[in-house]
Amino acid sequence: MLRGAMNTRGGAPAACVSRPTRELSMAKTITKRDLVEKVAQGLDKEPALVRDVIQLLLDTIIEMLVDGNRIELRNFGVFSVKRRRPRLGRNPRKPDETVQIPVTPTPTFKAGRHVKLRVKHQAQ
Repeated sequence: MLRGAMNTRGGAPAACVSRPTRELSMAKTITKRDLVEKVAQGLDKEPALVRDVIQLLLDTIIEMLVDGNRIELRNFGVFSVKRRRPRLGRNPRKPDETVQIPVTPTPTFKAGRHVKLRVKHQAQ
């Protein structure tokens, strides 16, 4: 058994113990199509035009991230690429075998203050 895997009462491993989880609202998943429809209605524009604009915006953000840029949208958030350090891992099929995991670029998003405040107040 792994060190520290026992629960505080002893007995069952921690993974088997039921823990309270942060309750998430049953929010609907919003797709790009939903977003296009909402923006098209708000601007009174054709959905095809709005779809093209949104796709161009997303493609541009991706291109800028690939080029190593940081995209800051005031009051919304920051898109950037973080580099996960190289590390040693284990092959799950051969646990005795270590594997070198290379540097991994990972896109990230950090919500801005305005977004955080709106979400926080909505959740209360």
